[in-house]
Amino acid sequence: MTGGKRSFPVWKKLVFAGAVCALVLGGLNLGWNTNTFGPDELCHGLLPAGEMERALGRSGRLESDDYKNAPGKGDVEFRCSVRQTSKLLGRKDAEVRIGAYQERADFAFTSAAWRAPARMSYISGPATGAVSDSTGWVMLPESCWGKSGDSPLTEKPPVYVIEASATGAGMKQRELARMLVKAADAVSQRAGCAPGHAATDPEPLPAASVRPMDSAKVCGIPGLALDVSGDTAKGRPVERARSLSARTEPVWACDLLLGEKRVPYASFAVVRDKRMTSAISQSLAHRSPDAGVMAPCGGRNTYFTMKAGAGYSIVAKGSGTRLPDEKTLFKTFVDAAKKQLGCGTSAP
Repeated sequence: MTGGKRSFPVWKKLVFAGAVCALVLGGLNLGWNTNTFGPDELCHGLLPAGEMERALGRSGRLESDDYKNAPGKGDVEFRCSVRQTSKLLGRKDAEVRIGAYQERADFAFTSAAWRAPARMSYISGPATGAVSDSTGWVMLPESCWGKSGDSPLTEKPPVYVIEASATGAGMKQRELARMLVKAADAVSQRAGCAPGHAATDPEPLPAASVRPMDSAKVCGIPGLALDVSGDTAKGRPVERARSLSARTEPVWACDLLLGEKRVPYASFAVVRDKRMTSAISQSLAHRSPDAGVMAPCGGRNTYFTMKAGAGYSIVAKGSGTRLPDEKTLFKTFVDAAKKQLGCGTSAP
């Protein structure tokens, strides 16, 4: 045996260095591109981080900025913003804003914030709401309405919904619906106004498909005609809708567009979801909302509404034909839709 220092073969040194490098890189990957070392709960503890990751359809580091006070006894309102970051090449950071907001009962079909009702995929039953690939909402149980008084809205009763919107990344609709329902359940329990929704894995109905518009049978409804020929015809009038029938889903909507990606110049909706019609009926009793009419159809309360924005007047001016005013168009829609559903005619 000879003295001196024992040396390791070069290949062993390389293996050791590689192992150290892998551990360092693995740790950095976990810290930068996953939420392994991030928070387990987000938004005042209302949302498990895993639900947010599933909704975004990708992993990343999550951080939550919680605004306002957390919901508590007798108060459902909250606001928060969740950021998902990653160091992966080409990956954009995502931000999801979520909160409980007071809305008028028919907000989903009249508000400028939800400007394309037929683009949404609706959920109904134990939970009521709608989702797209970038935004969504779920209505809180009726026993939770009016549980916070710091909103200036005078709607009677004040309807509360959990709303979410994403920027920088798309969202998976089913997972977004699940996340919103879980948030609504947590808020309801904290506020002490309801045990929450029974459905934790709702299945959104598919959104309506885009098809060429038949000016003699708009939205597939006989008796609803709308001429947008002339100069605007080069914009390719299309509609986003399903067929309207007595067996239709709890929410039917139709958007009219000039080109698939443009904001609708008019939208129609027929609502038969019980939670929504209950809220709307109570609001109508207080002379609000003023954008629709409620009628019994087949033993079910049915709400007919229409939204025509500034785009409608632009289309009217450029079409070269005389389009009806909004009041006339709405009456024509209600009469035709009622007939299609077999529930009589006449609209105010």
